[in-house]
Amino acid sequence: MKKSIKKALAFSLVLALMLGLGAVSALAEYGASETASGVEPTELSGVTATSSATTHDVSDSGELTAALSGLTDGDVINITETFTHYAFIELRDVSVELRLNGNTLTIDSPGPGGPPGVFALRLGHEWLARASLDVQGPGTLNVMRGRLEVYNQSSLSKNGGAVVNASNVELLGNSTAAISSATGNILTWGGELTVTGNVGGRVTGFGSTIVVNGNIGGGITAVRGRVTVGGDVTSTGTGVSMAWELGMGYIADPNPGVVVIRGTLTATETFISFSREAGGTVFDERTPEQYDSLVTRNGNTYRLYTSDVGSVYIRTEAPPSPAPAPPTFTQGSGAPLVITLDIDYADFYRLSRDGVYLERGENADYTARPGSTIITLFPRFLNTLPTGAQNLTAHLADGTTEPVNFTITAPTAEAPPSDPYATAPYVAAVPAPAAHNVPQTGITGRMILPLVLGLLGFALIAGTIGHRLYMKKKDQS
Repeated sequence: MKKSIKKALAFSLVLALMLGLGAVSALAEYGASETASGVEPTELSGVTATSSATTHDVSDSGELTAALSGLTDGDVINITETFTHYAFIELRDVSVELRLNGNTLTIDSPGPGGPPGVFALRLGHEWLARASLDVQGPGTLNVMRGRLEVYNQSSLSKNGGAVVNASNVELLGNSTAAISSATGNILTWGGELTVTGNVGGRVTGFGSTIVVNGNIGGGITAVRGRVTVGGDVTSTGTGVSMAWELGMGYIADPNPGVVVIRGTLTATETFISFSREAGGTVFDERTPEQYDSLVTRNGNTYRLYTSDVGSVYIRTEAPPSPAPAPPTFTQGSGAPLVITLDIDYADFYRLSRDGVYLERGENADYTARPGSTIITLFPRFLNTLPTGAQNLTAHLADGTTEPVNFTITAPTAEAPPSDPYATAPYVAAVPAPAAHNVPQTGITGRMILPLVLGLLGFALIAGTIGHRLYMKKKDQS
């Protein structure tokens, strides 16, 4: 008997040990998988990138020409003196930083007496190449005579207080540009353009996003896209021309155009025109008075001119606010009614109702005191009046009168006290916590099996030891 018990005990210990080892192994595997899946952060060794960018110190046009001939991606052009460069500049397939250091660089191309219609500064090249120019201030970059062109997803940015002025600007192919001002015209085919100052000529956008914080001196043409103007827009022709123009694949925006003018719009000829094609037959012309509605945006009121090809918002003075409701006295309330009149107290003389003067005094119908003129009507007088609108007359010292209007209402019937025992007391329902808000205990479905195995092993060990102690005690007795 004792020998069989010993065998059973040995078998139980071996089984418990195997279950415990299985649990430990499963837990270790779970921890390794969680770490691999990103539950615990993994420390990565840093990699330091090396740069082959070159800084070119430039003090005159010759040094600038030399620097441009050997530019590589990431190079810096460091302007150390103010000068004028009488030749065009074209950047392709490079990102360049231009540091002005408080100086002025003027790109004047084609130069005095040169042929018109060419570019002075071009970033990218139509659909063939792209480039990026970051102008760092303080200082000024002037692009004169020839156009400033930003093509093929290229970019022109200005930072650090840099000023970028241009004559005419052309944007093509979803490029982005930020300039300070343009003395001539702006033409964009896609892309985003920001002008922090004024534009002297006309702004034309085909599916573009254009923001001009200042004024526009030549009107707006918008074919889809969006144009926002912070100042005034003037034109000797059409103020705003909007069109739809189908079949333009380079326009990503499929929606009708939107023009927002936060200043005024003044046009010598047509105020606003809508057409199907840019430069096509106009099907709808508007005068300033022919707006569709008044709308409010961000606390400002705009006149809205709209059609199926676009909408124009022009800020206007807000319509007059409706007159405030006259003050109200409820019969039987016992509270006086206080009315402030927009009348100098020195000019106020007395009140009347239906040609009969009211008695003034603390124990009479009313009192008056400064602050323009503050009238207090007492209940002893108000309770004699019928319900509805009331009209008194304020008489002034110069013989003129002003109306004094208010309303008398009947007292409202009080609701009977509710029976506290008529309904069951209200018990607020406690919502079940959302699944994503349940506190995490750290025990997941993947951990249940190893935990159960471990508990079974420990229970078997404890049962075996207890049984052996019991048998030993029994033998001794």
